[in-house]
Amino acid sequence: MVTALFALSLSATAVFAQKGVEDGSRWGHGQDSINCLKNYSVYSEYVKTNNFKDAFTPWKAVFDEAPWARVDTYTNGAKILRALIAAEKDGAKQKEYFNLLMKVHDQRIQYLDNLNSISRSKSSKGDIMGTKAHDYISMGGQDMNEAYTMFAEAVNEEKQNLPYYVLMEFVDVSARKTKTDAAHKEQFIQDYIATSGYAAEAFNAATKESAKKNYQTAKDNIDAFFINSGVATCENLQDIYAPKVEENKSNIEYLKSVITVMQKLGCREAEAYFAASEYAHAIEPTAATAFGCGAMYYKKGDIEKSVQYFDNAIELEQDLVQKADYCFTVAQILFGNKQLSKARQYARKSIEYNGANGKPYILIAQMYATSPNWSDEPALNKCTYFAVIDKLQKAKSVDPSIAEEADKHIRTYAGYTPKDEDLFFIGLKKGNAVTIGGWIGETTTIR
Repeated sequence: MVTALFALSLSATAVFAQKGVEDGSRWGHGQDSINCLKNYSVYSEYVKTNNFKDAFTPWKAVFDEAPWARVDTYTNGAKILRALIAAEKDGAKQKEYFNLLMKVHDQRIQYLDNLNSISRSKSSKGDIMGTKAHDYISMGGQDMNEAYTMFAEAVNEEKQNLPYYVLMEFVDVSARKTKTDAAHKEQFIQDYIATSGYAAEAFNAATKESAKKNYQTAKDNIDAFFINSGVATCENLQDIYAPKVEENKSNIEYLKSVITVMQKLGCREAEAYFAASEYAHAIEPTAATAFGCGAMYYKKGDIEKSVQYFDNAIELEQDLVQKADYCFTVAQILFGNKQLSKARQYARKSIEYNGANGKPYILIAQMYATSPNWSDEPALNKCTYFAVIDKLQKAKSVDPSIAEEADKHIRTYAGYTPKDEDLFFIGLKKGNAVTIGGWIGETTTIR
């Protein structure tokens, strides 16, 4: 290897001398440029064979003497230093390599414009900062405040364009920071909401199956970090937001952020959520604020006024899936209030807006099951359960995720259907159609 490198060095000297002139100050001047190019050639060969120990000295010379000659001075340098840190047993030496690794990223940012001018593939400060943060946390960095600052800068700049592991590690570091800094809890919640959104965007944009798998892993771990943080309870959110909502009752942006967080985490019965919704609705009515007010009046027992606000939310909402969710919520409220016909109207609206959700069909089935009697003939009343089963079958056909729940209900309600001999005495049999009377008004098939 030494002989080969010596021969390569001698044969390349004349070419490198000319290249040094052509590239100007990138490689230095005169003999310095020749030595720098020789070092580049030597360390590059060592890197190819994963001989990072011998690559270090010539690489370090290039790093110091020609800081913007090539982008791979930094990518290869990071690779060399990661390997040396992992292999080093001496703590002091390991720390020396670690500090140099951090300097590699800092110097790359320092010369970023120069490096981008000579590279086809452009880098950004945020992208490099994300790599630095990853190296910091994975190569032995202990200061969570310092790690958080680096990750936050990267994520705020690059968002969904960052590698999956950077998004994942950011939420992990933010969660760890809450253990020693109680004031960070609110920011951690914001970090979780934003980063889980970026991971979802990256997952949806990914075209390769491997990338989708990685971003799915990130999404799952981001959720896990949040759940295991101890912050993700409605009681904690109430404690965090209650005083701040009052302090910011004229700050529409802050109120919106509180509403978004508490809706996402299912804390729609917290007083802070109600207060934020009411204050925000007075300033700038939106679907979210209207829904929050509707939830508040529902909790107070004013069903009529709550439905008015919910209708307002449905009207203002532009996202069809969210419209469907609002309609389903109203359907549940009205069902609980025994307004069955009106509840079914909202369940059907929910299906119109999002036909892939099976829950409204299950809810309609439950409405029918609670109101089976429409005839003086008991066998006909029992036929209502065929209509119940129709809805449950439809639910699992459009939404496989609720198949287990639907099948459980089907097994239950199948026991309430009429027996063959009961049907015989009223002139009916399997395969006949029967129209369920009363408010249901649907035709089903006996089976």
